Amino acid sequence: MSRQEFDSFREAACLCGAGQITRHVESTDYPFGGANVSYTLDCPVCARDWRLDHGTLVNKQSEKEYTALSAELHALMAELVPLAAAMITSHFAALNLPSKKAELRALESLGLYNGTYAAYTKARREGEPIGKIVWPLRNEAWLVSVAGKDQRAGLEGALTQRAELEAAQSKAAAKIIRKRVLRG
Repeated sequence: MSRQEFDSFREAACLCGAGQITRHVESTDYPFGGANVSYTLDCPVCARDWRLDHGTLVNKQSEKEYTALSAELHALMAELVPLAAAMITSHFAALNLPSKKAELRALESLGLYNGTYAAYTKARREGEPIGKIVWPLRNEAWLVSVAGKDQRAGLEGALTQRAELEAAQSKAAAKIIRKRVLRG
């Protein structure tokens, strides 16, 4: 049986100097157990504008744009992935390939699947549709080429919107102000 030990250390002064950043270490006397390390920002003034993320101070205001774009991208992907998965499932159902091995070869040649044969056949035996086994957005050009006329415009628009959101999200991520917590 091992014991747990809790220690707290002043890691650094906060940005305004009125408080501090504290490192909390939870460990056991078992030598191979490792330790859990967490940080707290013990300053009500700084806590209004900053948050701690794995020992780094992050300005809350500077990450608002990134957070908003992430939510928008997540909502788009929640619609886009099932649509693409359904298109792939119906496309492969229409192909009526002779075996699961033939399906797998076709998926691998398109770059839609890179798992093992055993994992693929297990998922198919369990009734998973092909579109849920693969990553449906890995080959966007092929996906657009097999889309029906009624689906193509909407799919292309959603894929363009995804690319624009990802680019904007990357730019917004570069604007986030971070300050590494140094020992004080």
